[in-house]
Amino acid sequence: MDLEINDDKYNLYIATIIIDLEVELTLPSGLTYVYKLKMKVTDDEIEAMLVYFNHATENGWYTTSIKGTINALGITAFDTCVFDPPGGDDEDIPRISLYY
Repeated sequence: MDLEINDDKYNLYIATIIIDLEVELTLPSGLTYVYKLKMKVTDDEIEAMLVYFNHATENGWYTTSIKGTINALGITAFDTCVFDPPGGDDEDIPRISLYY
């Protein structure tokens, strides 16, 4: 089968990558929420935001973590962040990043 470079259906310069993400939020009491996401990426950089609604039910420090896996490449990355939700002593938005 011949592929034409100009044909968008067979663009040889764009790779599609599937990333499996597992995000955890642990409250000061130890209660942990786990969320799993699957992302399809067709560019060399991606930025996303996850907002936890109605999770700040306890006073104290919360821990959020993310593990991302690119199964096709066998690559896994992990990051974690400890923060005090708004109303505590740290008003900054917690950020976590994954790089491979």
